[in-house]
Amino acid sequence: YMKLKDNSTIQGDKDPIGPKTPIANTNLIINKPKSTIDDVRK
Repeated sequence: YMKLKDNSTIQGDKDPIGPKTPIANTNLIINKPKSTIDDVRK
């Protein structure tokens, strides 16, 4: 039972806002036109 809890917590740490979100954010910035990227950098 404790092992199941540990696995669920590990998966929870990885899935919600894990390494996936920063990649998604960079993709959104890359897809945006350069003007919006400049605004984000300011």
